[in-house]
Amino acid sequence: MKSLVEDIYRRKFAERGFKVGYQSQELIKGGFKSPFFLRELVVSTLDSFILNLYKAPVAEYHRIIDEISLGHYYVPLSSILTSTVVFDEAHMYLGEVDESISVQMVYAAINTLSDLGVPVVVETATMNTRVVEKIAERMKGPRGVQLVYVVCNENSQVAKLKNMGAVELHLVCDEEYEERNLIEWKTSLIRNHEVVDKALKALEEGRIVLVVRNTVGKAIETYRQLSNRLGREGDGNIVLIHGRLSGGDRKHAVERMETVMENGGIVVSTQVVEAGVEINANVLITDSCPIENLAQRTGRLCREGAKVFSDCRERGGEVYIIEPDSVENKKIDVYDSRRVITTVETVKKYLGEGVGIDWRLLGSRVEGRRSFVEILEEVEPPGLEESIVDRVYEDLLKNYLEADESFEVFKRMHEIMGKKPFFRSTIQLKLAFQQGGGYDFVSVDWDWFAKLEGKLIEKTGRGCLDYGEDGKARVLGFEYLDGREQPVVKPSRFITRVKMEKGKLNLDSPLDLYQVEGERGIARFTALLLNKECYEPGIGLVFPLERGQMQ
Repeated sequence: MKSLVEDIYRRKFAERGFKVGYQSQELIKGGFKSPFFLRELVVSTLDSFILNLYKAPVAEYHRIIDEISLGHYYVPLSSILTSTVVFDEAHMYLGEVDESISVQMVYAAINTLSDLGVPVVVETATMNTRVVEKIAERMKGPRGVQLVYVVCNENSQVAKLKNMGAVELHLVCDEEYEERNLIEWKTSLIRNHEVVDKALKALEEGRIVLVVRNTVGKAIETYRQLSNRLGREGDGNIVLIHGRLSGGDRKHAVERMETVMENGGIVVSTQVVEAGVEINANVLITDSCPIENLAQRTGRLCREGAKVFSDCRERGGEVYIIEPDSVENKKIDVYDSRRVITTVETVKKYLGEGVGIDWRLLGSRVEGRRSFVEILEEVEPPGLEESIVDRVYEDLLKNYLEADESFEVFKRMHEIMGKKPFFRSTIQLKLAFQQGGGYDFVSVDWDWFAKLEGKLIEKTGRGCLDYGEDGKARVLGFEYLDGREQPVVKPSRFITRVKMEKGKLNLDSPLDLYQVEGERGIARFTALLLNKECYEPGIGLVFPLERGQMQ
């Protein structure tokens, strides 16, 4: 995640005495961007790392896609193959949190790096044993696979790991940490209509409340309901944060969030808080979701070093899980309904037996409580069943990584197999709108945006993009003119609003937007222009048509 990259770069890498770099889509003010990984310590998004590893250097990606150049792929490869590679928050890479990721590409990467003798570290606190085993099978080394597990009181996962021949288990007991984090957790299930009242009651009791909804639409609706109940006097007590806020609004939201964590209040959010957003609350109200996501959300509560920590030690932490209302197309919001329902039913079973759930420690130290890890082991993780095609695809990826071949071979391989030659099943689209005499930007999922833009145009004849008289979407580019960076607006070469097929907007790949030619060369940075009515300051990108349903 881009936000996590900035957090690690600033808080963990800075001022350590090393030459430090970062790589993500965003620019970190005062930071040193290192797209070819030519620094001693580099923190990168997984997307950028995979592109560099798969011989499509992120710095030259669009030139490679447009077949202008093969790219200088040996430069980042030489850095990767002579480094130690750490996959942090690894559960996010394997489809357990973000199911748009190509799992086979991650597995092939781990397998290849281990095969070539590159030290590889995989870190997570929420991974089912069966997934651990799949990763361990792909990791090799002279000492085998070393698995370090931090726990004092063993659990069912430890028992399984002891019998796993693929790993050498090392149990580490951090007695002081477990004593400090011995918190009494209260877990309850509630219905959707109780959310606002529960949040306001906790606020009255002086608690800091985190409300996590599974979709942006739900988060916005909850935020509006709470804001209406609090009135103007409560404006400073509530903040909204999600992935469709602009850079400026996100910065403002983070600043307000810090005030809430200091003085008390309510943070309404989506899944973005699961990693990369520092929230310290003592009450969580969350939509039902798979156990991995649920554990990450509860991980935002009662963190050491936070102001709320002493209150958590005294009064405990509270977790309210909103029972799902309905299942649609085998989904509950954005998640697999089977995994969500199994998670909720397992929680219900424990509570019905009078068993408390410890949401912090991997092994419970108190009679009558069980760690969240026990639920993690009971809920079947995604992607366990691998088809023959999946294994063949992974083997092909590994052969490609180990061969002296360019990205052209990678693309041809995918054309033959009928797969898109990208790491993710979708990409991020950058949108620009005028704000305060300048421009602000918001990044969104391309597939999501194209779908709703098509519906909006079909029903109203007008979309959220700024289309010119020729029907082409306009693009904002930044060029260096007279030594200064100046905005230049031009029509896109590809994106038009008239290409409708079977009720769906069929737009050409937005990747081509990044090669917008200016009067004095190619623009260094580009974004599609967005109509003002589709962005509400402080609320984010919202489509004006059927807002609640279409979010």
